Amino acid sequence: METKTRKAGKGLQYYAREIHRILGFLTLGLTMAYALSGIILIHRTGDFMKRSVAVEQTVAPNLDGDRLAAELKMRSLKVLEETDQTIFFADGRYDKATGKASYLKKEVMAPFDRFITLHKLADKQNPAVAYVTTFFGAVLFLLALTSLFMFKPSARHFRSNMAYTALGVALLILLLCFA
Repeated sequence: METKTRKAGKGLQYYAREIHRILGFLTLGLTMAYALSGIILIHRTGDFMKRSVAVEQTVAPNLDGDRLAAELKMRSLKVLEETDQTIFFADGRYDKATGKASYLKKEVMAPFDRFITLHKLADKQNPAVAYVTTFFGAVLFLLALTSLFMFKPSARHFRSNMAYTALGVALLILLLCFA
């Protein structure tokens, strides 16, 4: 008796793996850059990966503390002491008569500062880069989606993978509730 063997066709799992593999390697560099810049942004109020830079800037004379903070674009500027001629604040001073401000500013070290620029990019600043980052976001979404179809439901690890997926979704919901 002769047995017929059916030629296996390429199913959903095959194409999901191929798409996932190609998109994963395509976006590897961007993923690493966004992950690193995200970590740095999480710790942006601290000194993580920052260096101090001396800044001298001239702004309008005779400003009060609030207007000085706005002019220097320093949201966290707190006046420590104020005299008739000078305002002293953390790591700096402002001469009311001349409008000269001297202070230390914390900046993220190169090349990580460029990664952060990509991470916080507004589409009006550079539309070409905005299109690339939008494409990157869409590709990351596709990577997540294709990972759900990489294993057949009868596969050994399918149930545990779905359990991890459910746990990840639950963690996301908790994070959104407490954010």
